[in-house]
Amino acid sequence: MDALQRSIDQNSVLWLLVAGVVGAGFKLLFDTYLAERLSRRATEAMAVRELSNPLLQATGRVGSRLSTYLTYGDWRWYSESAYFRTSLLYTVGVYLHWFDRVDTEAFLNASPRSSRARRLREPLYLTSKVLSGRDFVGPVPDGWPHGLPEILKFDQIAMGEAVASGGTEPLVLRYIDFVRGLDSDADLARWFAPLSSLMAVAEDDGDPRRDMARRRIRCFALALLALESHLGGEPLDRTVLGAHLEALDARTRAVMTQELRDHGVEV
Repeated sequence: MDALQRSIDQNSVLWLLVAGVVGAGFKLLFDTYLAERLSRRATEAMAVRELSNPLLQATGRVGSRLSTYLTYGDWRWYSESAYFRTSLLYTVGVYLHWFDRVDTEAFLNASPRSSRARRLREPLYLTSKVLSGRDFVGPVPDGWPHGLPEILKFDQIAMGEAVASGGTEPLVLRYIDFVRGLDSDADLARWFAPLSSLMAVAEDDGDPRRDMARRRIRCFALALLALESHLGGEPLDRTVLGAHLEALDARTRAVMTQELRDHGVEV
């Protein structure tokens, strides 16, 4: 019995030592890895929430203007309505401002493999791609002597930065201040010249690039529609989606359909 008791006592001490080592290992693991990871994920989630809400609002404002323009307009709204022209420039600028904020700030502390970052970035980047990509203007003839109606990535960044207020509140210029700036600030007007040119070309029946500009605008509206659905968690308006796709030429429709599918949109 004494031998058995000594064996039990020795094993108990051994198990206590093992348990202590294992416990200390788990504590070390939590303190040095899990706690940091959980903190990073919480910071990331907070940043996504704080920036995705204004991005959603800005996306909806631009999308509604373009939807009205494409569905009910006669391609003269931009040139004939001062309010439509200035409000479209302003809302696109605000959208690009929040686009850049999400792109640069929301993921400063995020893991490169972050699912949140990936889910938000993928549909977000499509809106930028359709404004500059060659595939979204339709067929380009060989030896095409004219430039393409486009808004390059640097121009998009410039417009987003141009509407920043420079202070803490509000974060972007008010609409009335933006309109006044267009008339008095040559730099502000210059930053928005690529967008203004795209819209003007789309309304110029004498410009050989007119149909190209119209296709790009429609592709931008489609990308915004998909992004708004993604951010808001609401189903796509498939009637509007189908109408926009049907209005494109066959080649651009195929390209845009594939892009939407690649970004998780059922077409």
